[in-house]
Amino acid sequence: MTTGRIIKGYGLFIIGLFIASMGVAFSTKAGLGTSPVASVPYSISLVSSLLSFGGWLNLLSVVQILYIVISALICLVFLGRLQGVREGSIIAAVLVGSIIKVYNRIFDKVRSGK
Repeated sequence: MTTGRIIKGYGLFIIGLFIASMGVAFSTKAGLGTSPVASVPYSISLVSSLLSFGGWLNLLSVVQILYIVISALICLVFLGRLQGVREGSIIAAVLVGSIIKVYNRIFDKVRSGK
């Protein structure tokens, strides 16, 4: 892979994270809930305000590592190879909950008129 393709890939990935996170924030603000995949990052974004920074990181790490391990095991068992679990999985695990939290703050300010 060329450097240009790598940069383009990461750029598209980051844009996708922001769009996916916005979708979760929209659906929860509409009172419709979240998808099963988005429910854990959304819940972590809510719980993070109740926990210390270290406690939040521990919770996030445990849940996201569990997700990644389960995904890797499913691929290995059913496909015989690791597929779809890469560095983007770890980046998404760290960023999605944080991005949802930012969107929720923005939507709350807009709704309250501040």
